[in-house]
Amino acid sequence: MTSSPPQPQPGQGRIHCTAYGSKAIFKCLSAKYPLKFLSSQSHRDRVAIAYMLSYGGGMLSDDRVIVDVDVDDNATLMLLTQGSTKIYKNKLQQQSIAGTATSQEPTAADRGAFQTLNVRVSPLATFLLLPDPVTCFRASSYTQKQTFHVASVDTGTLVVLDWYTSGRLLHGETWAFHKYASRNDVYVAGKLVIRDSTLLEDENRTSPVNSTGNSPTSYVARLGPYTCFATLILLGASLADAVAAILVRFDEVSLQRTTRPRELMWTVSPVCRGGGVLVRVAGMETEAVRGFLKEGCLRGGLERLLGDTFERVI
Repeated sequence: MTSSPPQPQPGQGRIHCTAYGSKAIFKCLSAKYPLKFLSSQSHRDRVAIAYMLSYGGGMLSDDRVIVDVDVDDNATLMLLTQGSTKIYKNKLQQQSIAGTATSQEPTAADRGAFQTLNVRVSPLATFLLLPDPVTCFRASSYTQKQTFHVASVDTGTLVVLDWYTSGRLLHGETWAFHKYASRNDVYVAGKLVIRDSTLLEDENRTSPVNSTGNSPTSYVARLGPYTCFATLILLGASLADAVAAILVRFDEVSLQRTTRPRELMWTVSPVCRGGGVLVRVAGMETEAVRGFLKEGCLRGGLERLLGDTFERVI
């Protein structure tokens, strides 16, 4: 007797992209509530586009999202979002504000939203993760872990953008969330070549004064005057010209000195023996960071790969 395959759990998603003739098609594109995928037509051969989103436009504190992605040889998958990923206020905080909090210990659901992404890129495949930034609401918590397995940087390509804002500026929220944690691990041929981690956590959140997130967080002084931070990973021989151009541009910029904070600051580190770069950006405005990433880092390498489809990038 054969056993039936396990049923997907809430928040679980699966994407399998493969090449079929001159097209890139989805062998599997499935998601369980609250996760949702939408596919879109590409103007380029062997390029598939999927949008990852959630019902309600954001993640609640008890949401657990796990996405597995496979990209086969000769296929290109671009994974996008339809806007910034909003992280809503923790449930425990909502109850406290409403006057219904209890004395019991916080549960796992009170510790925030979690997202896990596992990606496998075949030797001749390309994967592009280019979402809009994460925006955490006041008193919210968010943790994500993203793992990428690339078979070869000589023939495969990986582009990963991980970025976040200070919050809802129009609502007076600037670095008012409880926690933002992100970790990106990149393996090439089974060997770990990149581990990039970010952790912002309010050490004062348990105090009564700051229980509703109305007082400054413990980390806010370390981030101003910037309101948007980004990490960009470019990896693969097909991006060699773009990688070289970024390194040359950084050498020119690093020679300039200033006595006051720049509106946009960035740094770059070669990775995988020069087979790629890791770029970090900080900006006083999200649109300035967006423009720098698209025009200063991505256009040179991706426009040739994506054609007209490049204009959909971030």
